[in-house]
Amino acid sequence: MKKQLISPTDYKTSNWSGGETTELFLYPPNGDYGTRQFDYRVSTAKVNLAQSDFTSLDGFERLIMSLDNPLELHHTNEFGLRKVVLQPFEVNRFRGSEKTKSFGTCQDFNLIFSDDLEGDMVVKYTESVTRTQSGVTYIYYALKPLKLELLGQETREVISLKSDEMVILSELEAKERIAFTSEVPSNDPIVIEVIVH
Repeated sequence: MKKQLISPTDYKTSNWSGGETTELFLYPPNGDYGTRQFDYRVSTAKVNLAQSDFTSLDGFERLIMSLDNPLELHHTNEFGLRKVVLQPFEVNRFRGSEKTKSFGTCQDFNLIFSDDLEGDMVVKYTESVTRTQSGVTYIYYALKPLKLELLGQETREVISLKSDEMVILSELEAKERIAFTSEVPSNDPIVIEVIVH
């Protein structure tokens, strides 16, 4: 197993047309988002405008969720207009080439990945368990302080994360288990799980 811990001091913040975006992780590390030379990117953004236009990202798939407020998205492609209203922590998948407008202010969380990859994103709660697959990279972004317990057939490791910290796990064996425990009692989501392969 490979493990990479990432703290907020490693994040890169910049402005976009609707507010402020923070790049949490870009792969490969020597890739470049501006020139679209990357495989996948995990980010969060503050949407400060009531209406904003998304950047076109031809050749990529996108996943987005709001972390706080409802978010309405209008996607336009060759088949017409598709409207989606997301409640906090619901995920919307769309092609980066689609013309997309957002309505509403929020803090969002995003995964962008190349068309030749597969990706997914979901929130996890206290006492949730993930069963790993080989060849998959698992990325965890802490919404609250928590512990990840990695359970192999003959191994056990505990990783503690503070709010806003991340860990990237790769080269895991199939059918290992990752269990999640909040350090503060809560019925709310405690971590975002992103998978890419």
